Amino acid sequence: MWPQFVRCSVALLVALYLVRLLGAAWPHYPLTFPDSFSFLKVARNGPLHPSFYFDERPIGFPLLAWSVGRSPSLIVVAQSLLYVSAFYALARVLTRELSSRVIGFVAVVFLIALAIEPRNSMWNTLVLSESVSNSFAVLTIAAWLRAATRPSRSTIRWAWLATAAWVLARDSNVLPTMIVLVPTAVVIAIVVRNREHRIARALLSGAVILALVCGYAYVAQAASHRNIYPLFNNMGTRILPDPALTKWFVGQGMPMNDAVRARTGHNTWDDNEAFLRAPDLARTRSWVKGPGSRVFALSLVVRAPDWWRRLHHDLPNTLAYKDDAYDNFHVADRLSNSMTAPLGEPRTSGGLFAGIVLSAGSIALMLIERRRRLVAIFCAAMLVSTFVDVYVSYAGDSVEFQRHLVGPLLRVSVMFVVTIALGADTAVRLVRERRVAKRLVPETDPGDPSADAAKSEEHV
Repeated sequence: MWPQFVRCSVALLVALYLVRLLGAAWPHYPLTFPDSFSFLKVARNGPLHPSFYFDERPIGFPLLAWSVGRSPSLIVVAQSLLYVSAFYALARVLTRELSSRVIGFVAVVFLIALAIEPRNSMWNTLVLSESVSNSFAVLTIAAWLRAATRPSRSTIRWAWLATAAWVLARDSNVLPTMIVLVPTAVVIAIVVRNREHRIARALLSGAVILALVCGYAYVAQAASHRNIYPLFNNMGTRILPDPALTKWFVGQGMPMNDAVRARTGHNTWDDNEAFLRAPDLARTRSWVKGPGSRVFALSLVVRAPDWWRRLHHDLPNTLAYKDDAYDNFHVADRLSNSMTAPLGEPRTSGGLFAGIVLSAGSIALMLIERRRRLVAIFCAAMLVSTFVDVYVSYAGDSVEFQRHLVGPLLRVSVMFVVTIALGADTAVRLVRERRVAKRLVPETDPGDPSADAAKSEEHV
């Protein structure tokens, strides 16, 4: 009776959410953003055409658009259903791992709050890649959590598949995967290879395949030159206004002349797209299409303090930003846009810091309990991956960086909920085990000779 009641409740909540999300604008979702037209242009070729794989957009979202006939209405429905399914899958996996029903209920409430928050929900109504990327990000977390709690070849393969889908949704997802997730999987595989050969083999083979997927994404990005626009934006609005950064980039081969200096404070599309068209910037364009992207990637490591200072300066406004400018269909008017903290995403730097501290404490608790050490490693790797994602997405482009941080900040918030819930559940389990252990130890008088005899027998 209880499982049937839960299933009916979930179905009603999902239906209510979809009606509130999509009903007001249904069935028309007109395109207004230039990126939307670009995605549908790529989808026109479809996966049967070779150029589809090296076009001006990553293939994840165009593949979804192609599969539903490039209809904006069907795209919105498909990505909304995928979004709901991702959060449902994560809630199922998490609650199955939690031994405390109370903690499980609270965790699900927090996940629902994140899912319905307009700053996350609104992307389901737009023909852009944010919704698909967010959905696959949540599915990736759910799949790896399942693999960490029930390791097998099957669960690990599903986790790699979800990760690959996430990587193909947005180019910025490549670096967090290659820097954190793939190396972590390789290290775990090496550690367990003697006693868990099949699991180690699944981890290693998946890591190799995903590295190839990431390599393809990098090559496709370079071949289509879709990375030049973010780099021009950064040159004009972040690098040139900063003398220290400018000196470093010039030292790495960035051309410098009066025409380049004149672009200070301007992005790619300013002044008749001067970065893309001006004859006296031809050398700059050649550099950007050649070694420029590699130099910029190097700067994220070598000049990390410069980029971090900018991120630290812009982070408070970014956390408070609600992406209202993108809410074409007034989702915020139909879904709660002012949830009481701590529900929803962190809105201040203090809230973000509190989430980090609680998550770190939760991971430390899980490391104490032997049965959850693999889960602790999963949580730590995913959290580090999310912070790398935040850093790379922010530094990657100075234009619309709040939009680019939608997915990374959602990943951070979801991992806070997952990690803290698992940590709280671990604490409850440790307390229960200690109480049970105390009950099993017989109480004896310290001065009773029989107590010493019992201790001697126990020692033997």
